[in-house]
Amino acid sequence: MYKSILTIFNNIKKKKISFNLIKKSEILLLENNYSNLKFKNYRVEVLDLNRIYLLYFLKALFFYFLKNRKKLNLLNLYKQIIYRSYNAKIAIDHNLTGRAPELKKLCPEIKIIIYQVGFFEPYNNLILSLEKLISSNYKVSEFFLILSKTELPIIKKIGLNISKKIIIAGSVKSNEKPIVSKKKIYDIMYISQYIAPGTLFNFIYHEKKPPNLNIGLISHNKDEAYIIKTINEYCKKYKKNSAIALRFLRKEKINKFSLNHEIDHIEKVIKKKFIVINKNSWELANVSKLIVTNCSTMGFELRSRGLNVLFLPLENNVSKKYGVDKRSTLFPQDDEINICREYNKELIFKKMNFLLNLDKKLKKSPHFKSQINLLKYDDKNSILKGLVKKLFLAESLND
Repeated sequence: MYKSILTIFNNIKKKKISFNLIKKSEILLLENNYSNLKFKNYRVEVLDLNRIYLLYFLKALFFYFLKNRKKLNLLNLYKQIIYRSYNAKIAIDHNLTGRAPELKKLCPEIKIIIYQVGFFEPYNNLILSLEKLISSNYKVSEFFLILSKTELPIIKKIGLNISKKIIIAGSVKSNEKPIVSKKKIYDIMYISQYIAPGTLFNFIYHEKKPPNLNIGLISHNKDEAYIIKTINEYCKKYKKNSAIALRFLRKEKINKFSLNHEIDHIEKVIKKKFIVINKNSWELANVSKLIVTNCSTMGFELRSRGLNVLFLPLENNVSKKYGVDKRSTLFPQDDEINICREYNKELIFKKMNFLLNLDKKLKKSPHFKSQINLLKYDDKNSILKGLVKKLFLAESLND
């Protein structure tokens, strides 16, 4: 008992105290509104666990000593009161926060929709903790929205049934952003996937595990350096300009320490001062003729929106030695016009030239549209919002 009270008091020290009452809602977003979801006909609130609501904490304290029939610890009792104070009928979460299973356990009456961010298995191997999270999210959800049909074999592998609750909806984050046509400023934009020192790098190897997981981190950043250097040389040779969308400038990843490391990494490659463009990746993509990426989820999101994307899932000695399969379900077995796996500067130059000089007719052709277009674009998330409407309708019929 005392341990539970001590834990919550330690949490109070780290968070802001609020004397406000929680606003009532119909939909509760558990993922800090990661995808900037908007609903016209429903009241929506974003779960805020970064502050302690004093009035609700005092209520939890009272219940803990006098009305705690389910014998919840003080922290869980406080969270249960917070969740129920929003009065939401539906909660929406993405698959990485882990909040949905906790909410369902404490408030089983709330309906849950989960949507996927990031492909489950980029190299055909699931991190064990991620596998457990997918499973627990699936079990508590009314609907489980996945990026594409490539995820279905992975769901089967985990041992989950392919049921009606699994819906292919594309990228919820991308779907919520309207497609806008803007004047192009940059010839090439590169999506940085730099990994900072000290990052927990869960790089999973298929056949053998390296003696030091930093081998994977170093190898990955070498690929990043190679691509940046190649783009830089291409721009010098063909008089093009380029921009880099920095990883640690993204809203969900912003970190000054890691950002400085990322800039240092780029400057060592290009051998000059790097000018930071204070625009997010989406803004930069909209004003760029060609987007280049190693194999980021954002590359697939941008491709689904009709943008020109070159994928460079380079296969190096480390990946080959440890059996990492970059010819996974995300990419075809054979190279397409917008894929290159080889450390071959001239071949990459050739593909960049081809993609930058596509005429409008070819861009609209079925062949080009099919190139590595794993995700479908669902304008304004009509699928997700249709499911929300369906749950509310079922709720009203049960009242």
